[in-house]
Amino acid sequence: MQKMHIHLPDRMHMHRPDWDAMKIHMRHMAHDPRFWATLALVILFGLMILTTLLTKDSAVNTRINYPYNPYWP
Repeated sequence: MQKMHIHLPDRMHMHRPDWDAMKIHMRHMAHDPRFWATLALVILFGLMILTTLLTKDSAVNTRINYPYNPYWP
């Protein structure tokens, strides 16, 4: 059975990230308008959820009052 070797450049290690490539990738991502639109939507949804949780009233009337008059038999 033959061993398969992965040939990598001498200075590249699999357990260590390539910081230069990550910086280039982040720079490209920051210039993409879809990134900023997605970030804005995530922030807005987070603010809506936070506002809902902080303004929740514990004495809310959960009984639904249906309009009976027009629907009486």
